[in-house]
Amino acid sequence: MRKPRGSIESDVRDELDWDPMLDDKRIFVQASDGRVTLTGAVGSFSELLRASDDARSVRGVRTVDNELLVAPAGEAIADATVAADCTAALDADRFVPHGAVLSDEIVVSGESSPTDVVERIREAFRRNAVLDGSRIEVSRSGDIICLDGTTSSWAAMEEAVETAGEAPGVTEVVNRLVVRA
Repeated sequence: MRKPRGSIESDVRDELDWDPMLDDKRIFVQASDGRVTLTGAVGSFSELLRASDDARSVRGVRTVDNELLVAPAGEAIADATVAADCTAALDADRFVPHGAVLSDEIVVSGESSPTDVVERIREAFRRNAVLDGSRIEVSRSGDIICLDGTTSSWAAMEEAVETAGEAPGVTEVVNRLVVRA
């Protein structure tokens, strides 16, 4: 069954956005008759390859023409320059006492799962050609995702677990899937 043009484009765009290892803000997607063309720029060669892989994984995509360029997203700024500019800005602010900010340590905390993470995972499964024919139920307990149901191959099972694990805020995936040919 052939998908409407906008549907494949939309699914590829969603799949690129889903990939946490890919900055897709400068990627443009066009699709026609199962042929997807990627244009724009990414920050590294590995992102260029990931974009192709992500597009190929979408149901209905027959070929991918990757015309992406590898280019930095702006000019590089030295850490010392950023630190000096921040110090100057804080010293110039009349509401911040001079010298009151002493630490430049940033603490990264764990990201909690969005409330719609189960639906996001289901949509990622729907877009994924490898998971075609799989019957997977997704449930959530806190930051833990549980997968129940059947897949048609070991590759599909691994793809489902990996896809669920890439969802924002997911700390663990409980795999209760069964392979049925």
